[in-house]
Amino acid sequence: MIKIGIRRNLRYPLLLLIWSTVRDIENILIKYFFNFKNLEIYSQLMFLGEFIAGLIFFIYNKKFLANIERRKSLALNLGINVERNKPEKDSQFKIIFLLFYSAFLDLVQFSLFLHYDKYLNISISFEQRLRGLFIIDLALYYYYVLKFPMLRHQIFSLIVIGSCIIIIVIIELCFLEFDIFLSFGQFIMNFINIIFILFISSLGQIIEKYLIEIDQLSPFYILMMQGIFGIILSTIANIASNSSENIEQIRKKISNSKFAILIVSFILYVILSGGKNLYRLETLRIYSPMTSTFMEYILNPLYNIYYFASGNDFLHNGKSNWAFFIMNFIISLFVTFFGFVYNEFLILFCCGLECDTHDQVILRAANDENELKNLYSIKKIEEEEEEEEEEDIDEDDNNNNVNKRENFGLFKYTKMDLK
Repeated sequence: MIKIGIRRNLRYPLLLLIWSTVRDIENILIKYFFNFKNLEIYSQLMFLGEFIAGLIFFIYNKKFLANIERRKSLALNLGINVERNKPEKDSQFKIIFLLFYSAFLDLVQFSLFLHYDKYLNISISFEQRLRGLFIIDLALYYYYVLKFPMLRHQIFSLIVIGSCIIIIVIIELCFLEFDIFLSFGQFIMNFINIIFILFISSLGQIIEKYLIEIDQLSPFYILMMQGIFGIILSTIANIASNSSENIEQIRKKISNSKFAILIVSFILYVILSGGKNLYRLETLRIYSPMTSTFMEYILNPLYNIYYFASGNDFLHNGKSNWAFFIMNFIISLFVTFFGFVYNEFLILFCCGLECDTHDQVILRAANDENELKNLYSIKKIEEEEEEEEEEDIDEDDNNNNVNKRENFGLFKYTKMDLK
């Protein structure tokens, strides 16, 4: 039996999925219609979107934070402790360093994601199909470093996802065409490079979660500061790579109307990047890094269909191979399904996998509470019955005493009368 796990604030991961998908579609359309190869500018546009979105929502929420501070001040005046069990914050220098470092990691992994297909002798979608490693990296970090418990359904899901990743690599090796002696070492190095990219992305999300939970920073403030540091770093990187020359070349190749449309597309990319990262941090705050990363590869089966339909992927002997595609499509369905299971959006009622899920824990707590209420009610009824029995016994004793006294008086009266 499978049950859908309804959680609070599901709108945040759903909106993250929508914004992320729309941005990917817009990115594909830009490449298709304009044949735009200047990938470095995307990092600047992304960080600009982060800064604008973070700044707008940070200023917008200031008045609400001011109201919260006033309520805290009132609570303190009333003797209410609102700071109980509050973890000790890091120094300002450490916070700034972590924000800078997370922006640096974001730039590195973003650049590597955009460029990896230039130097990898593998399928275009290979990196996309391996994104199930995100959840494995983060889960292992949560277990071994932060000492969070790993529950039964999560362990089972990680085993299945890990097995699927291994099968994906084996299938890739079987269908790719290269000299095993000359290219196998290169394939292994490229595979390690993809794992490194995924590790960097996971580490960045762990830092963001740390800043939210330990240093209690607002997601909007984090987004704004990452945008500032990212703009500086990406500008330096673009100047070093001399990417502005590519834009001038494109400007000369296309008409003024098309160039205007391209500029509008860049503005839209800025907006979509800001929205995506805004809801990514909100999802990270409410749920966990595993949930926010899961939304990054939840549509893997659809992406596989797109890559296969484009005719540029899942190739064997220079032609699209149906067996290559179908095997990867089925595996992507398994990875997505057990991503749902790990994050408890789907609950499997078999082999005890449902026992430790949030839904069942709350249900058991409610049942235990009802049982306690029933026990309390039964005990109260028993106590009332005992009190009633004691009252009846006391009343019977009183009646017997009265009868004894009456009989004794009657007996005395009879004796006196006889005299």
